[in-house]
Amino acid sequence: MRIWHQSFTVLDDVPHYRDALARHLRSQAAPGTEIDFHGMKPGTYPSDYPGTHIGYAYLAGLHREQFVHAALRAQDEGYGAFLIATIPDTAYEEVRTVVDIPVIAFGQTSVLMAAALGDRVGIVNFIGALEPQLRRNMRNYRLDALVGPIVQVEAEFTDVMAAYADPQPLL
Repeated sequence: MRIWHQSFTVLDDVPHYRDALARHLRSQAAPGTEIDFHGMKPGTYPSDYPGTHIGYAYLAGLHREQFVHAALRAQDEGYGAFLIATIPDTAYEEVRTVVDIPVIAFGQTSVLMAAALGDRVGIVNFIGALEPQLRRNMRNYRLDALVGPIVQVEAEFTDVMAAYADPQPLL
């Protein structure tokens, strides 16, 4: 099976993150599963990091088209599944309406997996402006009763990305 992994980042702008992600997911994939990593188009953001964009529904919405086009391409190229690998599940509903392959959303799947281990789920968040979107998503998925606190840590998106090269400051 081939899985198209679609990130909200321009993956070549964050090579340590991209490489760590690829190592981890490939080590966890079932034998015979191929995961191809895709990011946003170079130049999508005025900076290297989408952390300031992802927390605002309007700005994130501007980028939905890239997810939709990527999903259509994945289906055309014979991928067996499309993974929306961003916690706010950008374009999840739209993508599911235009392709016939399974579409997996990271935020929804994370909460469902956590709920298998307990009856309340907390979310650790490093983009404060993202909390309202996460709450809306959980209501739309009918998972809001499972989600308790969304705790904002002091680290920001850039701190988390930098930790893939040097984890000590974040730890």
